[in-house]
Order: sequence, then structure tokens, then C-alpha cells
Amino acid sequence: MLTVYTATHCPVHARTRKLVARLNQRHPQISVQVVNLDDPDTERPASVIGTPTYMWNGQIIFLGNPSESDLLFQLSKIEAL
Repeated sequence: MLTVYTATHCPVHARTRKLVARLNQRHPQISVQVVNLDDPDTERPASVIGTPTYMWNGQIIFLGNPSESDLLFQLSKIEAL
């Protein structure tokens, strides 16, 4: 599962949401969870030091927003596609 940690106050929050929406639309077979760290009930993993952070099964694959092609390439390398 791809987990994307974001925060509403993050300056690139809107871009993160758009990238995730494109990914969901073009590759619905990839399970994506978006976690908003501004939600008071959300626990932040110790490895998440900034937003956005993209994690695949608990492993950080990107700090910050990658390009869509870089994200798809990385996911294909770990056999998500």
C-alpha cells in the first residue's frame, strides 16, 4: 500500500492531492491511503519528518512530491503496478 503523509498547512498540499487523484484515476489497482497529519487523532510515524512523505509498506520512497513519472517508475520497480 502507498501511504502519503500530508498536512493541510503544507504549502504543496494541493499539489499532493492532485498527484494522488491522478494516480487513483490512472492506476486504480494501486491502493493509496492519504494521511493528514493535521488531524488531531492521527499518529505520526517517527520516520515521517516532513510533508509530503510517500511510503510503500512502511518504507519511505519519496520526501516531497515526485513527478508523476518518477512516482510511477518507483512503484513499478517495487512491483506495485
